[in-house]
Amino acid sequence: MTQDGRSALFSMAADDDTSPSVRAFDERSVFAMDAPHQTPDPSGWRYRLLRADGTEVPLNLVMDPVPAVAGAGVLVIDFGGADPESVQHAFLVDERNGTLRPLDVPRNAELGSVGRYWGPNTDEFLWFAYTDCRVYWIAGGTLEKRRLDCADDFEFNWAGGDFTYVHGDWFSDGWLKPGRMAVLERVDDRLILHVSLDRGTTWQRIRVSDEAAVPDTLRQLG
Repeated sequence: MTQDGRSALFSMAADDDTSPSVRAFDERSVFAMDAPHQTPDPSGWRYRLLRADGTEVPLNLVMDPVPAVAGAGVLVIDFGGADPESVQHAFLVDERNGTLRPLDVPRNAELGSVGRYWGPNTDEFLWFAYTDCRVYWIAGGTLEKRRLDCADDFEFNWAGGDFTYVHGDWFSDGWLKPGRMAVLERVDDRLILHVSLDRGTTWQRIRVSDEAAVPDTLRQLG
């Protein structure tokens, strides 16, 4: 890791079943996840915050959930890669106590396998999509749900090309604000963008030519 002219090396473990993962956490730390004991079970993996000064903060995975509240310490971890049955989950990183605890949201709290995509702005708004045309968000401490108006011939089938998903790189800086959500529906060879700008009260359904067109389409909405 390198930052402000300082560098540090850290060991990482990998095997055929798991790959190490590193992502930015805050201004001075990256979050690292690996499996030094070569186990596919996330409870046996290693979680750390690493810094360029050579220090690290071990994080203990504690399955006692915390309230689902957006904030700077909320981190989405992707356990799955390309497998739809291996999913993203949202955790609260408590650096002071050295813990990593799931947010108290159904299936998230027990690491249930459902194929879930979280919106990337967990510091200000919590929302996520399932692959089967459903989207959820937290409003006033309550979990709200919407089944999207997907195509009549949409039938969730990962292998067949029917699913809904979210990618963080669709959103230009500043576009995502509390209450804004965007989910892409893929049905056969068609792509349909579902967008809400008002905390899920109304949704727009917009046909796009390909995934590369999503960022410009969102910018045109304001």
